[in-house]
Amino acid sequence: MTEDTQFNLRLLKSIKDDIAKAAKKNGRSINSEAAFRLQKTLEQDEFMSSSNGCAEIIDAVLEAESNSNELQTRLDNIGVSESVDSSIFTSRILKKLEAIEKKLDEKDK
Repeated sequence: MTEDTQFNLRLLKSIKDDIAKAAKKNGRSINSEAAFRLQKTLEQDEFMSSSNGCAEIIDAVLEAESNSNELQTRLDNIGVSESVDSSIFTSRILKKLEAIEKKLDEKDK
C-alpha cells in the first residue's frame, strides 16, 4: 500500500483552470488529475532516458553502414572487386550494445 503525502504547490491561475477542465473531462478530482499528469511526465522522462540507449544503437548501426558503404565505394573506385564483409562492423555494434546494456543495468540498480 502506498502512502499519500501532501504537497503544496503554487500555480498560475490559468494552469489550475486547465487542470480543472481536464479533471472534469476525465472524471477525476483536480488533485487526481494533477497527480496523474505529473506521474505521466516522470514516466515519459524515464522512457526517454532509457530510449537514449536505442538512439545510440541506431547511431552505431547507421555509422557502421556508412563506413561499410564508404569502404565499398573506395574499393570499387580503385578497381578492387572484393565485397565488404559487414561482419567487420558487427563487432563494433555488439561492443556498443554491451556498453549501452551495462549503462541501463546500472540505472536500474
